[in-house]
Amino acid sequence: ALKAAGWSRQEVLNVPNALSMARMISGPAIGWWIVQGQWDLAAPALAVSAASDWLDGLAARKLDQQSVLGSYLDPIADKVLIGSVTIALTKAGSLPVALAFVIVGRDVGLVAGGALMRARQLGWRWPGAAEFFRLGGGTAAAPVSPLLISKINTVLQLGLVGGCALQGLLGWPSGEALLSLGMLTAGTTIWSAAAYARAFLAAGGKQAPVGGSAIAGGSLPALPRPSRGKRGARVKQ
Repeated sequence: ALKAAGWSRQEVLNVPNALSMARMISGPAIGWWIVQGQWDLAAPALAVSAASDWLDGLAARKLDQQSVLGSYLDPIADKVLIGSVTIALTKAGSLPVALAFVIVGRDVGLVAGGALMRARQLGWRWPGAAEFFRLGGGTAAAPVSPLLISKINTVLQLGLVGGCALQGLLGWPSGEALLSLGMLTAGTTIWSAAAYARAFLAAGGKQAPVGGSAIAGGSLPALPRPSRGKRGARVKQ
């Protein structure tokens, strides 16, 4: 059933998808190290995971391994990583609860909204996992591509959590610098959320944003395949 739905070996088993999956799995582990105060493990691991966000796209282009599944795994992996680390930093006292709510809340809302729009495309019925996550033919989900503001927002979010982890490890950057970056990140997070809310309304149920992406229904032309420390200083509200 999965093969008929487009889940071929080439679609699933490739280098970019492996990098995205590794980034996704690393999120909870890094979050655990942060909560335990193991900044010497958390900071370098976060740097490597953040770098993989660039590497998976590069690998997809260089190895000609772009895929529909990969276009979903990439932004979802970003959200799992950033969400896990954001929650951990909040628990460690390095980020304010309000900022964590904005970051995590936006991502949860986008993913939930995308799932609802996919359900609407399928007539509010559960056709089975293979059909719901179909990657080819019929009512297949199209490849997704992020808006520019979403790309900027992801860079700022990674910079913010990375800065907090670095502060925990080295005592730098300063709390004032992290506060400024936190305010800028909050602004772009809200901006991107508003941009995707407009996309929801404009699409009329035919396209839906998911994690900074747009899902096109099977009856529509497919979208182009995408290119593919010690406790830190608190960012005060």
